[in-house]
Amino acid sequence: MPDSIRARLKACSLAIVLALGTAGPGAAQDGTIRLSAGTFDRFAAALQPLTVRREGWYHFTVPSFFGPVDVPIYCVGTASVSNVKFTIAPNSATVRGDVSGTMCGLPYTTSLSSPVTMAVNASAGQLLVRPAAPLSLNATINILGFVFTIPFNANLAPSLTVLAIPLDMIRVEMESPSGPRTLVLASEHHRLSLQAGFVEIRADVHFR
Repeated sequence: MPDSIRARLKACSLAIVLALGTAGPGAAQDGTIRLSAGTFDRFAAALQPLTVRREGWYHFTVPSFFGPVDVPIYCVGTASVSNVKFTIAPNSATVRGDVSGTMCGLPYTTSLSSPVTMAVNASAGQLLVRPAAPLSLNATINILGFVFTIPFNANLAPSLTVLAIPLDMIRVEMESPSGPRTLVLASEHHRLSLQAGFVEIRADVHFR
């Protein structure tokens, strides 16, 4: 795992609120993990910018007196996604981002958005976050007064499929009479729900 993402994971652990009972270490108890929309934003920030570059033949339809003319041009198309933000509401979540790039050397800007699916992978102990629809570009460029839709079909959704947040083991540092002590908080039997501004995951948790 890259150091930048590892650092984000450590920072994001501070945003996790655990509501635990008073049972002793090793005893299973009810627990609640709450992840705010800002937590997902920080995870996504560790993956940015999401950049796609493609070189090849692109076809532009140019109007003429004789009707539309297909003009192939060999050039480079790029797209870079930044400022990825999540919005979480009861029973729904969305992700959006800003896009900037070039098409044959001409700059463009646009935005992307998609519903998001969130599910717990019990076997891996992870919360998986996935765009539910293709994050395809829909932008235009201006050439000599003619507006063209860029022929650059870049699906950026796979770039976000690495957004997997570990849930099974969280290290907690605590002070004890003998000095600092690190405990591992393990969880299982996760039950996920979307609330206003955060994701709530109820689970059976215990220290070990």
